[in-house]
Amino acid sequence: MKPKIALFLVLIILFLINICCFPTEPKEKKAKFEITSMKKLMKDYGSPYILTIVKNTGNATGYNVSCTFQAFKNNIIIGTAHAFFAGLDNISPGQSAQDDAIFFDLSFHSDYDNLTHEISWLTR
Repeated sequence: MKPKIALFLVLIILFLINICCFPTEPKEKKAKFEITSMKKLMKDYGSPYILTIVKNTGNATGYNVSCTFQAFKNNIIIGTAHAFFAGLDNISPGQSAQDDAIFFDLSFHSDYDNLTHEISWLTR
């Protein structure tokens, strides 16, 4: 019986040493962007646009952050608009940035029946 108890105690000690002395792998640093606001508005010169705000919800700085919107009518792409946030410069974790995505090919937001978007960025 004593060898089993000794083995059990040795295993417990090894387990505790492993937990205390060997740090876990560090979390991978990544920027992650989410749209927090989209408002459909009209420019003074008559083009529809989407005032878009993105937030970096990741744990690293992102840059070259952009969003492409595609407007569809009857499943056909009729317009594309792009937003480029913070002048494509750095956006730190927790920070937000805004830009206008302007549909130069459309007259009104009612011209389309479906809207998709895709955000892209690079991580520093």
